[in-house]
Amino acid sequence: MLVTEDGRSYGVAMDQILTAYRQQNPVYVKTAKVSRFGDSIPMLQKGYVDLVLEYPAALNSSERALLQSFRLLEADPYALAYFACKRDAETAALLQQLDSAILQFHRRPEFKQLLLDIYDPLEREQVWQVWQELSSQD
Repeated sequence: MLVTEDGRSYGVAMDQILTAYRQQNPVYVKTAKVSRFGDSIPMLQKGYVDLVLEYPAALNSSERALLQSFRLLEADPYALAYFACKRDAETAALLQQLDSAILQFHRRPEFKQLLLDIYDPLEREQVWQVWQELSSQD
């Protein structure tokens, strides 16, 4: 049995596949409120499910050592994160401040290291290239 989190996007292709198979018995969609990524990992560790669809960043180093992970070819290579917020003047001002802070931090030397730390060393150059392409589109 595969478990996924309800309301989470795994990329266009994966979302379409999951929607198509959502009514199948081997796919369980966890609808409980998720407090953090990786909340479904204990279900895998206790043997309640066979597979968990999760982002690599959700696993801490001890979990990575105990679990086998596989990259899905249908998934987007690297997922972007989005903020959900109200559409009002106060939030618009806050978002401008957040954008400014992110842009300033992006220029600091430690940004690259923090961004790439969660990825396999063999993937880091590719992740950085994707990040640079995406940030140049803004």
